[in-house]
Amino acid sequence: MGRKIDVGRITSERQKLKDCLREGTQLDTDVDIVQDRPCIPNTVTENEVGLYRLPTARKAVIADMDQLDAFEKKDLGVPSFLEAGPRAEFHFDPHGIRAVIATTGGLAPGLHCVIHAIGSNAIATPTAHVRASQASTTVLRAFVISRTTSSR
Repeated sequence: MGRKIDVGRITSERQKLKDCLREGTQLDTDVDIVQDRPCIPNTVTENEVGLYRLPTARKAVIADMDQLDAFEKKDLGVPSFLEAGPRAEFHFDPHGIRAVIATTGGLAPGLHCVIHAIGSNAIATPTAHVRASQASTTVLRAFVISRTTSSR
């Protein structure tokens, strides 16, 4: 006998957006803006990394035009996230940044490609140090990217 799935407990982006439309609420995707930190100019040019993104640049959560139109008709604004990509200024010195990517089973398709791209980019950076570990008992994979100016 197969496992019975409780459909009422399944969540998806589409369902979450439908709930927001029904309730007349915006999808909360706000992130705290870094303040009270000096801006550090990016020393890598747009020719090398592509166009800098504005600090306020956003991307729509979905590409379903019917749902996007429904949000606009209710004056809820297009549900969106801050756009990833290169910036003209940083709030943190990139040479001192440490990043951790921890994942568990059931990954969304494409997430491995994202992790691989981040790791590959870090490896290509002369001052980056990359460490990877896997704890097989928990199926936890943590890729630790440590960008430091010191050499090992």
